Amino acid sequence: MAAEYQAMPRLLGDDSGQGLLEYAIIIAFVALVAVGVVTLFGKKTVNSLNNSAALVPN
Repeated sequence: MAAEYQAMPRLLGDDSGQGLLEYAIIIAFVALVAVGVVTLFGKKTVNSLNNSAALVPN
């Protein structure tokens, strides 16, 4: 039982994966924002591209 109590400060003080977790949170946030922007502006963008394509001669 004493061994578990001795290992606890080492586990709580270990921050070796902190940088990776921060990058994962940033990537998830960027992906969420990208999905939101595409959802918000996607239909308008498609309509604009279709209108532009219709103006180009074959």
